[in-house]
Amino acid sequence: MKRSMAVIFALLIIFGLSGCNTDNGQSTNKKTSNVDIETELTNEAMKVITALKNKNMEELSTYVHPVKGLLFSPYSFIDTNTLVFKKDEIPPLLYDVNKYVWGLEHGSGLPINLTFSQYFERFVFDKDYTISSEVTFDQDVQRGNMNKNIKEMYSDAHVVEYYHEGTGDNKEFSWSSLNVVFQKDAENRWRLVALVHDQWTI
Repeated sequence: MKRSMAVIFALLIIFGLSGCNTDNGQSTNKKTSNVDIETELTNEAMKVITALKNKNMEELSTYVHPVKGLLFSPYSFIDTNTLVFKKDEIPPLLYDVNKYVWGLEHGSGLPINLTFSQYFERFVFDKDYTISSEVTFDQDVQRGNMNKNIKEMYSDAHVVEYYHEGTGDNKEFSWSSLNVVFQKDAENRWRLVALVHDQWTI
């Protein structure tokens, strides 16, 4: 009887340790998976930023979501009327002479009525984000006084933010950042869905 009880007790210990090891394995796998996603998308975001620096819209289009297209927001609060372009509309945008209303100017409330090329210079690659002061992944940093609603608009997305700190006497007003937003497509691949600019606002 004592021997049977000892065997049962030993088995319980073994199964208990096995369960602990399984939990630890699952936790480790999940942590590794998150690290892998961050590495993958940080690298992918740099490809996007480099394409923007080179004004290579053809290459940029290869990263764009085939169904959702690419949204351009001048400020961190994404309005429901923010412009979205389809994947095949991206390559010729820099040569498009048409003016679009991209949103409203902070402070004055006047329409941001610009060609894509003009918008690009002001609200996409206004700084060289390949040499940013800070690069964050899914940090959702509230830098200015405007509500940042990227996660509300894209709840299952991942965001890589490229931040440029301000310089000179007006450094608190001259900072800016570009948020590169990714979501999965139907084939489970991460695709670019939004470029959200951020800066000091009144």
